[in-house]
Amino acid sequence: MSPNTVTYTIEFVNKIDKALIGNGVYVLQKNASEVIFYDTYVMDDEWTDMNPDTVVQEPQQYLLDDDYLVVLSQFDGIPEILAYDADKKTLLLDIKIEEAKSSSAKLLQVADDVLYISVVNQESGISIYRISLEDGSREEIYNISSPYYINQFCVSMTNDYLTYVYRDKEKNLDRIGFYNVRSGETKLFDFPKDDPERISVPVYYPELKEIVVSDKEDVFVINVESNDIKQLRLSSNWSGANVVEHNKEGNRWIIADLTHVLVFDSDWNQEMDLQTNGRAAVGAAFYKEGTSSEQILVVFDDGSFYRYDGETGDFIGKTEVEMYYNTFKEATLTIDEEQGLIFIQTGNITDLLETESWVEVAVVWNSLGYHKPTDTFFAFSFTGAVDFHIGYFRHYTLQELKDKAYRILKGSEMSEEQKMRYGIS
Repeated sequence: MSPNTVTYTIEFVNKIDKALIGNGVYVLQKNASEVIFYDTYVMDDEWTDMNPDTVVQEPQQYLLDDDYLVVLSQFDGIPEILAYDADKKTLLLDIKIEEAKSSSAKLLQVADDVLYISVVNQESGISIYRISLEDGSREEIYNISSPYYINQFCVSMTNDYLTYVYRDKEKNLDRIGFYNVRSGETKLFDFPKDDPERISVPVYYPELKEIVVSDKEDVFVINVESNDIKQLRLSSNWSGANVVEHNKEGNRWIIADLTHVLVFDSDWNQEMDLQTNGRAAVGAAFYKEGTSSEQILVVFDDGSFYRYDGETGDFIGKTEVEMYYNTFKEATLTIDEEQGLIFIQTGNITDLLETESWVEVAVVWNSLGYHKPTDTFFAFSFTGAVDFHIGYFRHYTLQELKDKAYRILKGSEMSEEQKMRYGIS
């Protein structure tokens, strides 16, 4: 946690050094400079349930764009999909995929009022379904009969294209499949390595006509038009890519594993190997404001947010953001130049950073993401272990957050003696 923030949680922070009880609980983390206050039964009374009659189990996945919020849950072992109108904040669909009972599912993409999902079946492989968000009708449009993994970690979707890894049993080799859901055309590429280990989910970048895929030791780039395949030059102790991002122009890339953050040019030549001090990157982005020089932004698994000079790779500054403890989750960075904010979405945590001061100004837990058209956050609430409700609240100003904190504290403050004890002015 960071100063000047209000956060709602269901558990205490880690590494507590001291605690004081008085109208709540004040805690001080080891080697920390700020005191965190906890009160009980605190809630945001402005949070609005979008459909009070709809109770779901814990959200497992979600997709949010300007038009729709789609949430995947489970109901008695059956994948349940809830679709909301993101503007009107109304429930559109609540459907259960009965044929996928005891199977896992993955939300792939929303496009043109259609949701695409993949469903794993131990016997038939991975089925791809197309679901209309207008009437809930659905159909199976594709099947991957021999996936590389019998789980969701082998298929992705970008625009009209499915990209996946499968095992060609006849040729006894691993291949990359590239399927156009509109035309029905499929292209196949042999994985450019014998006996690969731990192949990642391949991702297609339509603006560049390239697929990026990796295994434990190597990263490959496949051009879907020329069929050319490039193998990237990596560090000797590379452990598999977990972050792949490019800038707006598509001429610079960030690729990271558990200890390295590498920067490549448009020809896939390595430009930089950024200093990470052994941290594992979970998200990254290029940032450039106006005529200022480009920066490289990296979020690490310990909550460190680093900024590097885009030309030299030199370290510029650090901010602490909220992160899951001892759990690796990917982070997505969204830059809002108009508001001067960066939204970091890590699992169900949304962090807000100001780009002028590079200070974390807000943290939203149980978050399903920020919806810019209505300036709201979607978030879930729960009253028990499995009873969840999906709702939203508006984007508060920093002063409004401080006012809320004051009301939560009921006007109480630490005594001068307590402030002196903890070095608070």
